[in-house]
Amino acid sequence: MYVELEQRNAPFEVVFISCDKTEEEMLTYMLEMHGDWLAVPFGDAMIEELKTTFKITAVPKLIILKPNGETLSEMGRKEVQDRGVLCFRNWLNAAGITDTLPKSVKRRTKMKEGDIAAQTETEGSRNSDRGDGDGSSVD
Repeated sequence: MYVELEQRNAPFEVVFISCDKTEEEMLTYMLEMHGDWLAVPFGDAMIEELKTTFKITAVPKLIILKPNGETLSEMGRKEVQDRGVLCFRNWLNAAGITDTLPKSVKRRTKMKEGDIAAQTETEGSRNSDRGDGDGSSVD
C-alpha cells in the first residue's frame, strides 16, 4: 500500500522508529525493508520518548497521526491489513483533509455481506500495523 499511495502523490509520510539493538541491525533492516522511509536516527533520545508516549510494547506498530500531531489511530497496521487502501481514505476523512485525496484512490464498494472489493485505477500502493504489534516485545 505504501508504494501505491506514494506513486499517487498521496499526502502522507512514514517515519521509522527502530527498536533494533545496534545501528547495524537498524540499517540492514531499513535497506532490506524500508529503504526510502524517513527514520529517527539510531540511539536518538526521541525513540524512548516516542515509545513511552505511544505506549509501544511490541513491534511492529503503525500509529496514524493528523498533521497537527494528534493521534488518529493506534491500530494502523490492523486497519491496513483489514481494509487495505480504504483505511487511507478513512484516515484522511477523519483528519479533515479529504480534498487532497488522489482521484485514483476510489471508495471500495460492498460486494455482498461484508465482502469488500477495491475499485482502483492503474497507478500503484503502501503501509502496515496490528494493535500492539505481532508479539515481538520491545525492550
